[in-house]
Amino acid sequence: MLRSLVGSEMCIRDRQESYPEVKKAPQEENGNRDKLRSTHELSDAPRKRLRSFEDDVTQIGHLSLGLRSDWTIRAWVVIKSEIQKTNSDERETFFTADLVDDHEDAIKATFWNDAAKKFHNKMEVGSEYFISGGEIVGDDTNKTPKQQLSLKLEKNARVEKASDRTKEKSVGSFKTLSEIQKLESEQKFNVIFAVGRMVEKIRREDAEFIKMSVFDQSLKKMKLLLPQEVSAGKNFSFGQIFAVQGCKLARDGEEKVIEATSSSVLISEDKLAYDNIPEVHILSTVINIYPQDKH
Repeated sequence: MLRSLVGSEMCIRDRQESYPEVKKAPQEENGNRDKLRSTHELSDAPRKRLRSFEDDVTQIGHLSLGLRSDWTIRAWVVIKSEIQKTNSDERETFFTADLVDDHEDAIKATFWNDAAKKFHNKMEVGSEYFISGGEIVGDDTNKTPKQQLSLKLEKNARVEKASDRTKEKSVGSFKTLSEIQKLESEQKFNVIFAVGRMVEKIRREDAEFIKMSVFDQSLKKMKLLLPQEVSAGKNFSFGQIFAVQGCKLARDGEEKVIEATSSSVLISEDKLAYDNIPEVHILSTVINIYPQDKH
């Protein structure tokens, strides 16, 4: 999952050096001077756009209070809150987002007022973004806890989609647990999850199942039922990551649960990692960062 920017930097550098030198127009020829200025501005625009992101990405782990203000990070959104109001002033609104980059460094970002309204609906959990134009706040004297620093983003904040890696999955697209909760019963879907605390054997409609608690990258929790045909030969322990293709939404009493069928396919973490699926990287990072009592 780790991505090198060396190739991008070489490409950008070559592209920058290919721009022709703009000659100064004679002072008395206003028309020509304006024409040349216009040409210069057009040729310079792609260079400025490129340099604003790929050329100057800072790793989250390298952020510090003394860092210049024009930093840009590239990170996945793993948790996002709803827009909230402050207790002191209801006109002040904000939302928070927990961000993780490809180096498994994490930081919490708070978007305030105009930035909250502008970016809340645009930023999706599980997607990757370039984020800049904010302030680094907090305490960087003790880096033992991984989240001593945070980001404060207001009206000057910039957020751009970094990639479509969430859509490039050779084993099929996955539903988040929040999306699954909204589906109709018997509707088929694929899901990727980490094993939670509870794993037990049960009988359901004269068949044996493994019933387990599972969670996803947003720390949303559900119960999952795996028939014996699918779970045979597998050991399930906390934090293991799996995907199941061909699940359906069912009920266990009053509770909505994910139910795999005998024809479902269980995919282990090594196969998912081999296929370079972003959710695996994000979920494994969430497991490492957050205290186990939150899962």
